[in-house]
Amino acid sequence: MINLIEKYRKEIFKYLFEINSFSKSWNNSWKNQILNIFQDKNISENSLIKLGENLRNIFLSTSSGSRDQSEVSTAGTGWESLLAWYLNLGLIGTRTIVIKPKKEFNFECIQKIITVNYGEFISNSESDLIAITFPKENEVAYPVEELKKYEGKIFSINDLEILEDGSLKALNQYLNKIIENNISKIEINVIQCKTNWNDNAQIPMGWDIIYSSTGFTKGDIKIGKDGFSIHKIKDFKYSFITVPTQKDLEKIKENSTQVLRVKNLSGGNFWGTITKENVAKSIGEIFKDNFNESYSKVKFNDRIKNVELNDIGL
Repeated sequence: MINLIEKYRKEIFKYLFEINSFSKSWNNSWKNQILNIFQDKNISENSLIKLGENLRNIFLSTSSGSRDQSEVSTAGTGWESLLAWYLNLGLIGTRTIVIKPKKEFNFECIQKIITVNYGEFISNSESDLIAITFPKENEVAYPVEELKKYEGKIFSINDLEILEDGSLKALNQYLNKIIENNISKIEINVIQCKTNWNDNAQIPMGWDIIYSSTGFTKGDIKIGKDGFSIHKIKDFKYSFITVPTQKDLEKIKENSTQVLRVKNLSGGNFWGTITKENVAKSIGEIFKDNFNESYSKVKFNDRIKNVELNDIGL
């Protein structure tokens, strides 16, 4: 199972570097700053956590500060991509992947699970990123009947790995079937990523209230689609991660409106600097807070040893 997940994670890294706003900032500034923290590719858990405490400074090093709508959109895409890169780096060798739910990385059954139906109107959360934790190896029910062909590409039944001619689309379809077959063992963490905290804190608060509800008095509000629902999976969390772009972080206090709005999110509130008690946790704390069982089974220092650094852009 881990081999399948890591093959998919490798494709996620590849996709991230094809995003113009991310690759441009990466090559101009971010990569060198990250390598400086990693002491020239000496990656360890301590340096991973230190990087999480410095992601805000790294991100802002290429920010124009403009509030033009196109600039805001580009910055938002860059922040989402930087977080997807960082979170997948920390989760290498685990049962958890973090996807941008677009293109080939959009699992059909995951979208059905988080769909909200309001009468005839169908909506999904602002899921900038989605973390999916697969079952433990000895608990996976493999869809053997699906180990045939997808898009004309063949799977190896013996070791459950994609052969060299396997396509990303085929791998996506197969992992989607694994999720369907193991729905009660799957964990999902929807992660909303915003550059500005003041403007957006009410959005994750609203979605978390909807997802946390066990029922609505109005019968026309339902969570899930085609028999899929967050109530059928092992665990569901909703998180918020912000830069934030506000200049003076000292002004953000535990009784600030934006802090109170995300204080009780099921998946926590994080930002790209050091932890400030009762305000926000540093991003690096999300690994043990939200993915502890998956993250801690094998130490990060051991998991990162065999990684080809070119595959992660370093």
